[in-house]
Amino acid sequence: MQLFFVSLYGERNGMNYKEYIERQLRQINREGPEHLLQYMDEHGFYTAPASRSHHHNYEGGLAEHSIEVMLNAQELKRAHPEWEEYLEDESLIICSLLHDLCKIDEMDADGIGMVSDYTAEGYQALLDKLEAL
Repeated sequence: MQLFFVSLYGERNGMNYKEYIERQLRQINREGPEHLLQYMDEHGFYTAPASRSHHHNYEGGLAEHSIEVMLNAQELKRAHPEWEEYLEDESLIICSLLHDLCKIDEMDADGIGMVSDYTAEGYQALLDKLEAL
């Protein structure tokens, strides 16, 4: 099984990360992809870091990480044909590309994309979710 790591130069198969992710999500046969893509663009999904001090903690890291998760999930599915009846390709794409969607409002990044801290809004949203448990 091959693990995938995408280019640090922001491209995959000749497309930038935004184009590549949009192409993947537009092939999904469900309602609302244009609203979702607009939300992702307006809220900085393609420029957001994936974390504050761990993996992909730089500008564009969230998009890069999401693509890597999708490619590796697809490779895992290919390696396990018995999963075919339980795991639809559309679900795999949706879950892997959007698993960290909430991070776009969770962190503050400086002009070069380095995360300085978690935002008050992201922290409060986390507290609200924990209180609801």
